Amino acid sequence: MQTNDTLILTDNTFANREKNEIKQANILCKPQEKLTPSNLLKFNGGLITEDAQAKDDFKSLNKRLQWQLDNAERRLRFVRLDLDSLHLIIFADSSFANNKDFSSQIGFIIVLADGANNANIVHWSSIKCKRVTRSVLTSELYAMVHGFDSAASIKSTTTQLLHLTKPLPLVICTDSKSLYECLVKLGTTQEKRLMIDLMCLRQSYEHQEIAEIKWIDGESNLADIMIKSNPCRALQALINTNKLNINVDGWVERSTTPLTQYTPIPSPHQSCTAHYTVPIS
Repeated sequence: MQTNDTLILTDNTFANREKNEIKQANILCKPQEKLTPSNLLKFNGGLITEDAQAKDDFKSLNKRLQWQLDNAERRLRFVRLDLDSLHLIIFADSSFANNKDFSSQIGFIIVLADGANNANIVHWSSIKCKRVTRSVLTSELYAMVHGFDSAASIKSTTTQLLHLTKPLPLVICTDSKSLYECLVKLGTTQEKRLMIDLMCLRQSYEHQEIAEIKWIDGESNLADIMIKSNPCRALQALINTNKLNINVDGWVERSTTPLTQYTPIPSPHQSCTAHYTVPIS
């Protein structure tokens, strides 16, 4: 038996005990190494680095831990939903080059809701974008793709577990007007990598794997808290009441019959009916 490339978080007591147990068991393994700002670790063909933590980082961590201790009763509640009007909603958002290393933060929140606006939070994520983003549109698109991948799995699993006769409708909400128009108006971009992601989302939209794409007000975007430190009133209200309240600025009404062959989706200015609360040029 051989142990190779294991990464753990431990103290000196546990590390020494583990070393002794491995020695007694006569297991072949690499010598233990400690990650420090000056000592990089080779792990699975890559390098793991650690930046020196500043005082502000410790203050932020202690503040968060203290809030958790003071608000131990705060938790997610789950309410009963109407199966006949059940649908899955993705809220995606990003912050462009706002991290210390000028990388972008992308995040999403997935909510299961019904026709009476009762809702339960089922999944969320906030990660540093692995790709270099050169524009706000790029980071917003990566956030949406990241959320859609997770939501597609949840949609398939939920449809099977609940024995639904029809696939669970999937709705995507974004506060990015440019990304919304790229998807519903067949907009283009000069970057081929972005076009591939856009084409994947459009194909799902055309085949009605995505039921709707909505352009919402920024204050209604639950995922805003996933990429910023400012409090999100919309998310706070959802957690407190299990009620979803979205201010929609734009959406497209279209047929509910899935397309059987590739046909470009008409823009809101053609045969579909579009609703906007603000003018769009």
